[in-house]
Amino acid sequence: MMQAEWFLLLMLLGAGSGAVNGVIGFCSMLIVVPVLYFFAPFFEFDFSNMLLPIVATCIAAFTPTYLYQWVRAMKEGKVAFQKLIDFAPGVAMGGIIGAQLMSLINWPVFFVCFSIVSLMACFNFVLQIIKPEQRQVASPLARLPIGLSIGALSLLSANSGKTLSESLFFAQPCPVEQRQATATGLAVFASIAAVVGFAFPAVAFDKLNLSGFAGAIHLPSFVVLSLSHFVFYWLCQSKGNTLDKGVLTVSLIVFLIVSLLRIGFF
Repeated sequence: MMQAEWFLLLMLLGAGSGAVNGVIGFCSMLIVVPVLYFFAPFFEFDFSNMLLPIVATCIAAFTPTYLYQWVRAMKEGKVAFQKLIDFAPGVAMGGIIGAQLMSLINWPVFFVCFSIVSLMACFNFVLQIIKPEQRQVASPLARLPIGLSIGALSLLSANSGKTLSESLFFAQPCPVEQRQATATGLAVFASIAAVVGFAFPAVAFDKLNLSGFAGAIHLPSFVVLSLSHFVFYWLCQSKGNTLDKGVLTVSLIVFLIVSLLRIGFF
C-alpha cells in the first residue's frame, strides 16, 4: 500500500503545477518530474526503476486538464484548425511510439531527452519576448515526420507534446493568440495516444508489490494528481498580472536549470 505521504505529495504537486499551468501555461510535467526525482529517496525507491509508471501516471493525470483547455479554446475560436489537422496524425502516432519506447529506454537516454525539452521550454519563453518573424518551414511531405518526432520525443522526455508544438508554431505562420491553444490541441492527441500505449507497455516492470495498475498507470495516484491539478488549474486560469507572470516565468526557468544541473552533475 502506498504511504499517505505519497498521496499528499501528489496532491501538492498537482495543486502547484495546475496553478502554474493556469497562470502562464507552463508544462506541468517539467515541474513534477524533478520534484518526484528529489523526493524518491524519501519513499525508498529508485526513480530510474520507476520511471515508466511515474511518467505514465502523470501524463494520464494531466490529460483531462489539457482536454478542458482545448475545448474551451475551441469555443472561443482560439484554435488554428488547419495547423491542428496538419500535425495531429503524426503527433498521435508519435505519442503511441514514444509510450512504447518508454518501456525500453534507460535513465541516461531519458535525462538527455528531458533536458532537451526543458531547455526548449525556456527558449519558448524567450521567443515570446523577442517575437521572431514566422516563416513557412513545413512542406506537406514533412508534416507527418515532424509530428512523429514531436510526439515520440515528447513522450520520451515525459512531456505531453505541448512544449515542442509551441516551438514548432513559433516558426509556422500561426497567429499569436492561437499558438498556445493549438499546441494544447496537439498535446491532447499525443496524451490520449500515449495513454493507450501506456495501458499496454512493451515490457513488464517492477510494481513494488503495489496494486491498482492499469498497464503502467497507477490508478490511485492518477485520481489524486488529476483532481488536484484540474481544480487548481480551474481556480487560477488567466489570473495574475504581467508582473506576476514575469516573476513566475523567471522562477521556473531558474528552477529548471538548477534541477537539470543537480540531477545531471551532482
